[in-house]
Formats: sequence, structure tokens, C-alpha cells
Amino acid sequence: MRQDEILAFDCELTVYRKGSITVHFDLQQRYFSWRESRQWCNNFIRSLTDEQIMELRQLFMEPGVLEKHASQPATPDIHCDAGHSGRDCILLTINCLDRELIINGEDLDQAFLKKMRRQIEKLSRVQFRL
Repeated sequence: MRQDEILAFDCELTVYRKGSITVHFDLQQRYFSWRESRQWCNNFIRSLTDEQIMELRQLFMEPGVLEKHASQPATPDIHCDAGHSGRDCILLTINCLDRELIINGEDLDQAFLKKMRRQIEKLSRVQFRL
């Protein structure tokens, strides 16, 4: 997968009994949106610069991040299930030129999740936590 193949991605954080935050990054239209289920007044949209878009694309190009998922067919029935585990649940949906990857946070490397969370917080200037 090349950097320019990533068109958009969504990251959903769900916490049992606290709600969810969904961040949608559209790298073609150059914006991101933030939706929070607990506080509707925290919903917003911001534009992205070329530099920010490159940082986001490079985040996914690190070795080992998407290799095992890129060859698998999409499984649209994956969803966050924070109720059973009692932990934070992260669901990542990546839209590419020819496919869509849907990855549960349990299948992602923890170091990658930390980097992605820091990048989201840097761009949004809001903590990506509930």
C-alpha cells in the first residue's frame, strides 16, 4: 500500500458507559471532523494542511502497521464491544483507492495506537479520551 492510496480513515473510541468519540479524516477533501456522543457541543470540523496530511499518511506507512490487514478481505461485521471487556475499544476504518480496511484496536500494535492517539490529539487540540 502506498501513501497516496489512503483517501480517508475513521477512528472510533468507545468506552463502556461513557460513550464514544469518532474522528473522521478526509485526506482528499483536506478536513477532519470530531463527533462526541456525550457532549454534542464538542463536535467540530477543521481543515488539514499539506504537512498534516503527510504526517497522517506516514503514520500508516510504518513497517508492520497494515501489512497483515491489507491482504485480508474486508469484514464489515467488526465493531467495538467495550461492554464485555470493560476497556476502551478502538475501531479503525481505512478507505483506500480499491478497498476498505476495518481493524479492531485489539489487532493493532500498541505502539502504533499510542502514536495515532498522539497525532489525533495534536491535530484536534483535544484529548482523545473519554
